[in-house]
Amino acid sequence: MEWLMGMEVTGIELFAGAGGLALGLEEAGVKGLAFVEFDRSACDTLRKNSPSRNVIEDDKFIWKNL
Repeated sequence: MEWLMGMEVTGIELFAGAGGLALGLEEAGVKGLAFVEFDRSACDTLRKNSPSRNVIEDDKFIWKNL
């Protein structure tokens, strides 16, 4: 993936849980912008461990028209 050299890689984490994947991605150089999670306890943990990131506490994947 030579084409990535020198580029900033960013992303959001869906179904974030407590943020373990984000921690690993951050160590690999990926800049996380936001978390999306619907579990209140997980969101509390995310806010405590990553206060500079946006935590979206909602279920964005409810299919209302099914």
